[in-house]
Amino acid sequence: MKLLSFPFAIIALSTVALTVGCGKSDGGDDTGTQTTDTSIQTTDTGTLIVDADNDGVAFGDDCDDNDETLGAISEDGDCDGWLTADDCDDSDATLERDDLDGDGYTTCDGDCDDNDSTMLLCPITHPGGGTMIFIAAGTFDMGCTSAQLATNACEDGESPAHSVTLTHDFFIGETEVTQAEYVAVIGSNPSALSSCGDDCPVENLTWHAMAEYANALSVSENLTECFDCSNGTCSTSNNPYTCDGYRMPTEAEWEYAARAGADDYVYAGSNVADDLAWYLSNAGNSTNPVAQKDPNGWGLYDMSGNVWEWVWDWYDSNYYSVSPSSDPEGSSTGSARARRGGDWGSQVGHLRVSIRFGHDPAAAFDHVGFRLGRSIQ
Repeated sequence: MKLLSFPFAIIALSTVALTVGCGKSDGGDDTGTQTTDTSIQTTDTGTLIVDADNDGVAFGDDCDDNDETLGAISEDGDCDGWLTADDCDDSDATLERDDLDGDGYTTCDGDCDDNDSTMLLCPITHPGGGTMIFIAAGTFDMGCTSAQLATNACEDGESPAHSVTLTHDFFIGETEVTQAEYVAVIGSNPSALSSCGDDCPVENLTWHAMAEYANALSVSENLTECFDCSNGTCSTSNNPYTCDGYRMPTEAEWEYAARAGADDYVYAGSNVADDLAWYLSNAGNSTNPVAQKDPNGWGLYDMSGNVWEWVWDWYDSNYYSVSPSSDPEGSSTGSARARRGGDWGSQVGHLRVSIRFGHDPAAAFDHVGFRLGRSIQ
C-alpha cells in the first residue's frame, strides 16, 4: 500500500484507527455499532492519511482520489491511466495507448482523432522537412484498366490489368522531394534546373543517390536502413513492406496512391491534365515548384507530371503477367529501375497513372526525381 502524508493533510492521532458511531439500538439506547473507515488511516507515527477511493494511494499523490482506477501521480505523470514506463508521453494526457475508436491506431501512434475511426494517422514530417501522407492498405486494379485503355495510349508494360492487394498501411510524400529538402540532409544540390528554386523537385541524381538520401533519413530517426549501400551503389535486399525506414514507394504503392481510389481517372486526380500536371504544354521547358496544381483525392501533388519518379522496383515489361496479387515488390533482378508519372517535357499520354518505364539506376536526368515512402509497422 502506498500511503504518503502531506503538510495540508496531517492530523495527529493517539489511536491507530479512527472509529465512527453509525447506528441506534431498538430500545433507543444510542450505543450503536462502530466500524472502521479504511479510507482514513494512520502511519506508525500517528500521521493521518486520507485515501477516499481506497486504492492504496494517499490523496496528495493520487491522480483522482475519487477514482480508484487512477493511481499515483509519481507513477502516471499525466494521469491518463498509463504508467510512466508504458506511456509514450507521460507529460501529455492526450497521448495514450488506448484505441478508443477501434481503428487499429492510438494517439501514441499518431491517430488524428481517436474518437473517429475514419480519421487514421496524421501527416508526418520527415527529417528533410517534407510532409508525408498516411495511406491505408487496400485493394485496387493495377495497369491498363478500362479508363487507361480508352485513351489508346497503353504501353506493353502496362498489361495485363490485374488486382493487387496491399496489406500494409504506409506513408507517401505529399510532394516530390524538393531541392531544399535534399540539401537539408545531403548539403549539396545536384539539380540541373537549380534555378527553378528550393521548392522545385530535386532532379539529376541517380537511383542510388536517392537510396542514400532515404537511408540518411532513416539513420537520423534510428530506423532501419532499407537499402544496402556501398561506394555509391545501392541494392534492395530488404522487404520494402516490412522495413520501417524511409525508401521510395513500390510501383504498386505508387499507383495505388496515384489513383486514390478513383479508377475512372486517366491522370492522378482528374481527366484534365492541365488541372494537376506540369507537362509539355504548360511547364515552360522546366520543372516548376511543387504543389501548385490540384492534388489528387488523397491530397498528393504532382503524381502526374513535373518529374518522373524513381520507385523501388526493378523494371520488367513482362512483370504484370507473373506479379503476385499481394504486396508485389517487382522482379528480383534487373538492369533498370522503374520510374512513374511523367515529367515537364512529357506528352499528355505519359502522364497517365498506369504508365511505366525503366532506366539505368546509375544514370541521372533533369526530368527524373523521386517521392518518399515509408511502411507503418
